[in-house]
Amino acid sequence: MNCKTNVIDGLRVELELQEDLTQGWVYWGGYSASLEAMYQQGVLTSDFGDSEKRVAPQTREKIYNWAVANGY
Repeated sequence: MNCKTNVIDGLRVELELQEDLTQGWVYWGGYSASLEAMYQQGVLTSDFGDSEKRVAPQTREKIYNWAVANGY
């Protein structure tokens, strides 16, 4: 398992690469989402599941590009 982290526009981005599965997660003050869901929908869900935060398109692009550059 290989885990990389970065901070992009105030979001802590965690990328976890596994042999049989590639998975990336985005965390932001108690909110999280898979990279794929964050990129497609632009939404981070709270850990309690009762609210969400939107991610700006340019931030989504930066996060996704960083993830792809790191093997996502």
